[in-house]
Amino acid sequence: TMALLFGYTLFLDSIGYIITTLLMMWAFFYIFGGRRWVSSLLISSFIVAVTYLVFDVWLRCQFPRGIFP
Repeated sequence: TMALLFGYTLFLDSIGYIITTLLMMWAFFYIFGGRRWVSSLLISSFIVAVTYLVFDVWLRCQFPRGIFP
């Protein structure tokens, strides 16, 4: 868990919120949750989409863009 969180903070600015959070959530669900990789990816994608819509679109908080312009 600590290695995933360290990697998240390390790559958040360079890769961006969407990809970094998707990879971190996928790893948590797949490795620690014992789910299949497909269901882990779908749940992670849903969580990233909802948090991005709420915080970036609705509340207009700025996330690190990373590789996206």
